[in-house]
Amino acid sequence: MKILAMWQKVRDTLDPQKSLKSTLRFWFMLFALIPLLVIVGYSAYLFNQRMNQELVKRLNALEEGITIELTDVEEKLRLGGIRHANDYYLMNLVRSQKKAVLESVTQSIIENYITDRISFFNAKGKLITSILPKRIANNPEIILPEDPSLLSKVILESLSEKRQIVMKTAHPNIGFSFDCYTSMRLGGKFIGVIKETIVVDRYYSLSTKERTGLEICILNKEYQLLTSTLSPEQEKIFYTPSQHKKIVSIHLQDESFLMLTKPFLDDDEKPQGYLAILVSQANTQSTLKEIKIIFALICIVIMIVVIFFSQIASQTVLNPIDQLLKAIQDMEKGKNHPLVHVPPMQEIATLIHSFNTMASSLKTTQTQLVHSSKMTSLGQLVAGVAHELNNPIGYTHSNIHHLKDYLEKLKNMIQTYEEMISKLPKPQQTKIQDTKNELNIDFILKDIDSIIQSSLDGTQRTKDIVLSLRNFSRLDEAEMKEVDIHEGLESTLRLLSSEFKNRITLHKNYGTLPKLMCYPSQINQVFMNILSNSTQAIEGPGDIWITTHADPEQITIAIQDSGKGIKPEHVERIFDPFFTTKKVGQGTGLGLSISYGIIQKHHGEIKVESTVGKGSIFTIILPLIKKVLI
Repeated sequence: MKILAMWQKVRDTLDPQKSLKSTLRFWFMLFALIPLLVIVGYSAYLFNQRMNQELVKRLNALEEGITIELTDVEEKLRLGGIRHANDYYLMNLVRSQKKAVLESVTQSIIENYITDRISFFNAKGKLITSILPKRIANNPEIILPEDPSLLSKVILESLSEKRQIVMKTAHPNIGFSFDCYTSMRLGGKFIGVIKETIVVDRYYSLSTKERTGLEICILNKEYQLLTSTLSPEQEKIFYTPSQHKKIVSIHLQDESFLMLTKPFLDDDEKPQGYLAILVSQANTQSTLKEIKIIFALICIVIMIVVIFFSQIASQTVLNPIDQLLKAIQDMEKGKNHPLVHVPPMQEIATLIHSFNTMASSLKTTQTQLVHSSKMTSLGQLVAGVAHELNNPIGYTHSNIHHLKDYLEKLKNMIQTYEEMISKLPKPQQTKIQDTKNELNIDFILKDIDSIIQSSLDGTQRTKDIVLSLRNFSRLDEAEMKEVDIHEGLESTLRLLSSEFKNRITLHKNYGTLPKLMCYPSQINQVFMNILSNSTQAIEGPGDIWITTHADPEQITIAIQDSGKGIKPEHVERIFDPFFTTKKVGQGTGLGLSISYGIIQKHHGEIKVESTVGKGSIFTIILPLIKKVLI
């Protein structure tokens, strides 16, 4: 009954015959808030979906990288096992079971090798010795699974049929071991087994986490945790869903994760365990929560504005009516009352303006979120690729220098031999000369220098490209920093070199510039967006001019192209979010909008001049005054 009474009271309040003011306020608020709530809810849903998609892409990309890495490790383990099993000296040591000499020789091999342990067994499968590299033997925190004192009959029988087998074994509190067993045969006779082991353990997981920022777990084939990079509290409550999928969502200690599981397969393609990769959804949920708070504040502000203007609207419409009603009542009572003047209605555009402002704010917020998501994935990918390429390229470049020195020594040795040939009998001189001609030694000695030099040039060019990638991403420079603008331009041009090659002629007119206080990665992105648009605007051969100069208060960078130009009606819209003249699927319309926002953030200015059929000029002006950037 109380509920019915309250509902009746609300209906009476909203009844136009009894309270027109309340009815107007109610419908004003209703029509203003419903679209807003729909936009808020749908935008939050789209953002959550987009962020989850980006996290899944990140997991899949990392899985591919780990798959390649582990496949490469297993291949190297197999090749190393075959190479060592064919070593005649090692075979003799195994056959004679000279443990001390075998350990000494193996120690020199293992120090520069990828394996964590090399073990030797005799023909009956009895353990002769097991050698650890010093980096493991001297580190008590690294625990490796124990070697059996006697190999199982299953392994020995398998090695009688196969030259080599690789087993993947789960070890509690350690991780997974890759054990490569290779039979050693001398003169067709089975003399023993060499076992080489690599362990995928907590140290591997921590290294992968440091490189990627993601949590790593190693599970057995029953999905039980062996080791991980999780905190001890999270490890205690770790679980996997009953229905195992490649990517699932799990919740650990007030934190949600997306988890991807990759199986460790044996030679029969059966899973022996799993490597789980976890990416936290905390940042996504936190950002989504902040957005909801912002949207709630916007709703409150809009509600206040609606109440205020509905009050003004109701007063504007109803006050003259109230005055007229009072005059009628006064006349009924016999009182004299002056005539009521009813003023003309005025246009009310404030509410529409508020809505447009709100829509613009929502669009700007969405643009910034898309920009932030794309730049984070791209920056981590670029930085990760550059980091992964840097070490092997450095090794290759260094080894070629050593190879060059060694070849110089060999050439000196050959020269010494040639000086001694004249002292040999004539038949021997003739035979050596014929062999030299047959092998084309003179040509080889002439050509080998150019081969080495071209290899050095190639590795140096690769190192330069990697350096350009690292300079362009600059993920370690999240704060303002004084930088050389020309360095940023050169890094961007190197990344776009494949677009210029054999098609676009680049003209650099660089002036003398002081260092600029800015956010380097954001300025580099502006250069990338404008130069990319310039290359795409040039459909065939063409030219791009880059001119820089400095005034006492500002730096100016002008980028001009000989492309097709921009139509006059489009020039004033090119910085609008989502505006593009490209075909569907070729552009999002965000590049120049984001660039405009970055330059504004640096208190600068970006201008464009364009002539259809002749090209465009983008001019960037950045102040040298060190203002606080917001």
